[in-house]
Amino acid sequence: METVEAHSRERMVGGDSRVGAGPVRRTRTRTGSVAHGEQRTVGGRVSSLPYMCSGLRERGRATLMALAGDGVTVVVVAMVIDLAAAFSTKAPCLIGPAGAGTPSYCYSDVQSLFVLRHLSDHVFPYVHGNYVTSSTGSVFLTPGEVEYPVLTGVFMWIAALPVHSSDAYFVVSALLLAPFGVASAWLLAKMCGARALLFAAAPAVALYGFINWDFISIALVVGGVYLWWRDRPYFSAAAFAVGGCVKLWPAFLLVPLVADLMAAGDWRKGARAGLLGGGIGLGVNVPFAIANCRGWYAPFAYQGALGLGSPQGMSLWNWYAGRLTPELAETLASLCMLGGLGVLTAVGWVRCRREGAFPFVQVCAAAPLLYILTAKDNSAQYVLWVLPFLAMLRLRPALWVLWGAVGAAWYVRFVFGLSPAGFALVTMMEALVAGWVLVSALRADSAVERVRGEQGRSAAGTAGAHAGSLWAPARPLGTAWTLNRSR
Repeated sequence: METVEAHSRERMVGGDSRVGAGPVRRTRTRTGSVAHGEQRTVGGRVSSLPYMCSGLRERGRATLMALAGDGVTVVVVAMVIDLAAAFSTKAPCLIGPAGAGTPSYCYSDVQSLFVLRHLSDHVFPYVHGNYVTSSTGSVFLTPGEVEYPVLTGVFMWIAALPVHSSDAYFVVSALLLAPFGVASAWLLAKMCGARALLFAAAPAVALYGFINWDFISIALVVGGVYLWWRDRPYFSAAAFAVGGCVKLWPAFLLVPLVADLMAAGDWRKGARAGLLGGGIGLGVNVPFAIANCRGWYAPFAYQGALGLGSPQGMSLWNWYAGRLTPELAETLASLCMLGGLGVLTAVGWVRCRREGAFPFVQVCAAAPLLYILTAKDNSAQYVLWVLPFLAMLRLRPALWVLWGAVGAAWYVRFVFGLSPAGFALVTMMEALVAGWVLVSALRADSAVERVRGEQGRSAAGTAGAHAGSLWAPARPLGTAWTLNRSR
């Protein structure tokens, strides 16, 4: 280091000539640049102000770099902002009663069903619920009964206990649902780093985050994949099973979980995981069925009797509305879903034989897409189910954009309505995009790098930070996706 002292009071210092300024000491590097640690003596005394300013600048820069480098923090903050936007999109409907007069652009099932299902009566669903079948075959739920699996119904009942208006019920429900959304984003960021922004910052979250109670099932699904990533298959099975008691679709992910364990050569562990998941599902549902079998069965009867047509959502089965009864359509949809799940598992098994590891994340991603394609009833919030898997897989950015366009199409339908031709066009668009994403998911590489055994558990805490950039290119399809099978 070379020290240069200026003893003259009238000497130019950095372009500043000031009479009366004290001696200036500057530290230069070998390249001639002036370091931040600059000292100026005034009246023979060393001023500490430059040191303080430089220290504050360095601390601020270090803090910003730390926050920018911590993908988990960025993802969680983005999710909180998106949830605030989701609440704001529904806020205009918090003025006045919910129901037929509710503006379509801020509609929410949460607020509407509080009125339609008489949740203000605080009737415990299933146990004290029932349904009535009309002479035309339509099913009507009695006050207090709901059309969802038991854990969603219990959640709805708990949220209604402290309130007596639909507006207050929506606020309470949103506050209770928000932590599930944040937890989903946090777990996703732990697994795949900044790629979790594809879920946390998605516009669909702002549009449909609080339209229904789907954040609970999404959190359980992401949690189940996270536990699989941490090599905790039994806890993963439990998460999927509980998710199936919230919304039905998470239970289907037990199939790829069992297949993954069996493909690794541990047939007993796979069987135990499947039995555990089934046992938890029975343990949750059987008490309600024993207490009141008709009340427990009411959601299934209601969903099975739903008619076909545009009021029920953009479903491929609507094109056959004139030739299928609701019950037959429900049966065919169920068979297509179960048969398709078997096909997905077989495709995963073929890839496992070729590459050495079962594509668990890929098959899990394909399952909700298959459900959307085969379900008799379709809803806007189903768009949210796929978003976490778009972060877990290395797919083309265009697929994320196209899937967002599907969500936007649902919003256009809500706000402006669609003619029969427009409805058919949008339904076809959703089917084509969902099919494209499904096939791409099965062929994609996973962004969730997983290592089995104790080594994987110790490395899992830092693996997410190195999962790749937001739009990391996929590896060639012919490249084997290998995992460390050490136990």
